[in-house]
Amino acid sequence: MKEWIEFWDKENVVDEKVWEENAKLFFSNTLKVWSYDKDDIVLDIGCGKGYFAELIAEKVKELHLVDTSENCITHCKEKLKHLDNVFFHKLCEKDYTNLKFLNIKFTKIICLSVIQYFRNFKEVEELIMQCEKISADQGQLLIADIPLYANPLYDAYSLVNRGVRLGTLRQTINFLLRTTFGEYSKIRKKVGITKFCPKHFKSYLDNKGLEHEIHFKITTFDSVSRFNLLIKFNKIRLQKRIPKNDHLRKSFH
Repeated sequence: MKEWIEFWDKENVVDEKVWEENAKLFFSNTLKVWSYDKDDIVLDIGCGKGYFAELIAEKVKELHLVDTSENCITHCKEKLKHLDNVFFHKLCEKDYTNLKFLNIKFTKIICLSVIQYFRNFKEVEELIMQCEKISADQGQLLIADIPLYANPLYDAYSLVNRGVRLGTLRQTINFLLRTTFGEYSKIRKKVGITKFCPKHFKSYLDNKGLEHEIHFKITTFDSVSRFNLLIKFNKIRLQKRIPKNDHLRKSFH
């Protein structure tokens, strides 16, 4: 994770238009799974430079942005300085799943295009548990843009397809060239990215008694490269959990 943290802290390979159009796509597609309301307190884990944040900031009561990158936090502060309902938090680079410092109950938590840089599924489990602790009753967690494969060819296909649809093909091709022959490719070859299986998440969340849904086509236009996980925290029901070895009835979409 250290290598990826350092890379994204100084990232300059993605054109601003690509960031903006992808943020708009994600925002539009999240409306299929939830809405943004005036009483929402939202946490954006791995907020980056705030392209998505600026789309929802004025729609919610509070927006809290966290990132390991001081550079990204600085960008967000400048971009959203006119708003008094946006708060900024620096994540510890060595303990990036630790959210205990957030003494707030969130109605919605977003983690977009982050967990592929985690070392293993255990770290994702820790993130989910941390989110459960800071979630309000009936709060929801959306982990988005989860890779199904570690093969860069799938990513390239998805990116080009998205670039055509969003009108950012030229910028996307430029990004692919710069990453293929640049630092991104070197890091990916060295440490890779982590791929995930929807069935693995289902097994884990069923065992925890957490309601969840799998969604496709939220960050992409295809169903072959990435998927998205929506977890719903029902605090009252969770307090009445029966032992995990007992059989529970769950819904999985």
